[in-house]
Amino acid sequence: MNPNNDKPIIDFETERLHIRAVKECDKEAYMALRIQNSMTPKAYEKIPGFRDYEWEGELNDDGDIFLSVFLKPEELFVASASIQHYNKAAIEIGYDVVKEYHKQGIATELIKGLVKEIHRIFSDARIIITTDRDNAASRRVAEKCGGTLTGFDNSIISRIYEIAKEGFEGKGMENDEEYRKIMESIEEDKNSVCVYELP
Repeated sequence: MNPNNDKPIIDFETERLHIRAVKECDKEAYMALRIQNSMTPKAYEKIPGFRDYEWEGELNDDGDIFLSVFLKPEELFVASASIQHYNKAAIEIGYDVVKEYHKQGIATELIKGLVKEIHRIFSDARIIITTDRDNAASRRVAEKCGGTLTGFDNSIISRIYEIAKEGFEGKGMENDEEYRKIMESIEEDKNSVCVYELP
């Protein structure tokens, strides 16, 4: 893949978009989008320095590349993206689009551009994208980009299941109705993250 383990420089254009590595000048728009789409937005409000800590991580992560996406020619910030585990066997793409630019084909153009760029840099790359099973829009984007559903990522759900099981273990709750409902609901979510392989 990348024998020197040097982080590749990403800076390219598609028909409508300019995609490049995050820079300090992107911080306000980039972090606003990240917080807006976060599963834990309160963490940014309540934990001192959390926002700066996350931003520093985006700038300095060794294994992932974080990107800012701009609409040409005005260079309006419209999305963020990531190329995760770029030095591993399977590279994962992630993205978020600013709400005002949803349903304009930004995500599809972005993903197609990223796939092309990744193959240019890593000719033998296997590229995947994950999406929530119930997120019809993201699943459509993966499919429009030629993605094939190859399975489900159960790692997060499995971890939650084990933590819950451990928490209840030895407390005589194995036959408790509430315990059973909790464990069943976790089990039902096991196929909640779809994994698509991109061409």
